[in-house]
Amino acid sequence: MESFVVLSLLISAAFAQNIFKHCDYVQHLDCSTFTKEELCASNGKTYREQCSLAVDHCLDKSIHKVHNGPCSTHHHTTPGAILGGTTVTLVESVFCRALQHIDCSNHKKNTVCDSNGGRHESMCVYEKAKCENSGLHLKEC
Repeated sequence: MESFVVLSLLISAAFAQNIFKHCDYVQHLDCSTFTKEELCASNGKTYREQCSLAVDHCLDKSIHKVHNGPCSTHHHTTPGAILGGTTVTLVESVFCRALQHIDCSNHKKNTVCDSNGGRHESMCVYEKAKCENSGLHLKEC
């Protein structure tokens, strides 16, 4: 519960400044709450779930997903090899999964507009919409 409160405060601060860096958010997640889904990364490490891999990628951009499942001791992983999507998409996916559990009604009301003509009552609501449509960008209202 304490980590959720800290995380909520971090989210509020990010929204209040109209910035939201996915890695800043992802690095404060409790990855133990994510569904187990082993992934092999370019550093030869098997990750328990996407969240931990996303956190390590945020700390070291050379770490990427190589394939689903555990790393084999018989195969050498190639740095930067990515199958099944980019690591940036992985970080965004972890970010969006966590954001689904955030109640945007508690965030500062500050209308923002998007590139599709949508108006959102806060950055929180905009970020949720962007998770549904990655092509959205902030636009002046």
